[in-house]
Amino acid sequence: MSKSWTWIAPYTFAILALFLAGPLLSSLALVQSVSVPYLQLSGPHAIRLVANLLALVILWIFAFAASQQIPDNGRGSSFLRNLVLPLTTLVVILFANKAFRTVGLPLIEQMGPSSIRHGAMQSVSSVPVSGSLQPGCLTGVRCAKPSLPQTDTAPRGAGALRG
Repeated sequence: MSKSWTWIAPYTFAILALFLAGPLLSSLALVQSVSVPYLQLSGPHAIRLVANLLALVILWIFAFAASQQIPDNGRGSSFLRNLVLPLTTLVVILFANKAFRTVGLPLIEQMGPSSIRHGAMQSVSSVPVSGSLQPGCLTGVRCAKPSLPQTDTAPRGAGALRG
């Protein structure tokens, strides 16, 4: 990991700005009178939903950048590196579910709860794991790759049988 923590600041400021911008923009009089026709969302609900989902996307990008910044040195930081992205994905899915249930309820009703559940299960099952652990290797340390059996490189045929 780099000794400088300045790479964290842009992500933190962007997430905080979106969490503040959602309620502030949704309280404007112009937004109050607008609605999204195809999604059956009012203007304030659409603004809050988009702001919350963008903040969650930035949080996931932040976790991806953090997993790239953490060194793979074979100790505890490797274990942390392998856990950052899957745990953040789980948190993002949980908070996205909360955002849809509180603000985007008309959107869920239009799409159908079963398709929302199916999409959540698809996203959980496709979480990339950085550092891909091998079967039988349950530690955060990268296991040694199994060696392939050595093959005889001598030519086959009549000359190969003579000693």
